[in-house]
Amino acid sequence: MKKIVTGFLLLIVVSTISCKSSFTDAKRQELLQLQKELDNKPFAFQAETALPFQTQALNNVANDLLLQSGNSTARINLRGDGYTIKIGEMLAKFSLPFYGERRLTGGYNGTNTGFDFESKMSDRNVVLEEDNGYLSYKFTTTNQTETIDVKIAIYSMENVRVDVNSSHRTFMKYEGKLVWIVEE
Repeated sequence: MKKIVTGFLLLIVVSTISCKSSFTDAKRQELLQLQKELDNKPFAFQAETALPFQTQALNNVANDLLLQSGNSTARINLRGDGYTIKIGEMLAKFSLPFYGERRLTGGYNGTNTGFDFESKMSDRNVVLEEDNGYLSYKFTTTNQTETIDVKIAIYSMENVRVDVNSSHRTFMKYEGKLVWIVEE
């Protein structure tokens, strides 16, 4: 019995040690260098995938439309559509689609159904999240009717996740990549 308990404890210890994150010193240095560059250069997030918040209303409406194109309400392909967030010194320009529910209305005959506006950023915060292995770039912005909290999780230039939390709509997530904006 003692051998079984010892073997079981050894198995738990080995499993716990093997589950350690693969966040290396080289990855840390890469993200710290990227953090410095984000402070000094304008950049753009290019959306490749939209991940809407799942609600019954969205599923009822969108699945019939999206299934014809190979998408679903859980994952919508945006590649090649040119959806971006461009970020300068203290200015963000949004051009992202929105799939979900409005919690508060934006008026009648609204033509701005997506996140399509330019605004100043406030509460900007860039932090290396070592426990989770990514660089966190957060800010708050407003358009004419709503406040929007944005969190950009940067794992690498090619692997970026954006969370958009609006005061008037269900939240959205996007996956894509970062590119540097070349100033002319």
